[in-house]
Amino acid sequence: MLVRLLGNLELLAEGRSLPVGGPRQQTVLAMLALNVNSMTSVDQLVEALWGESPPSTARGQIQSRVWRLRKVFAGAGHPEAIRTCGPGYLLELTPDEVD
Repeated sequence: MLVRLLGNLELLAEGRSLPVGGPRQQTVLAMLALNVNSMTSVDQLVEALWGESPPSTARGQIQSRVWRLRKVFAGAGHPEAIRTCGPGYLLELTPDEVD
């Protein structure tokens, strides 16, 4: 498993690129990867996606995007990569799995 942040965002498993989803889902993955092995709060994710004008459904949309990312990671053999952690989420990867 490799999350590439430099250049175009890319999620690789066994040398093949996995579908990450649209721009907002990519932003969620990027935020989690930037804070790998540390909690990223839902508030941080909302801010990254919508700035100061989030929709009333922002938290639900975050949950949905994390659920979809968990499915991608599970399909690649890493079902526990994204954990709920306090008021946010934590992406657990080794340092060499994020560039």
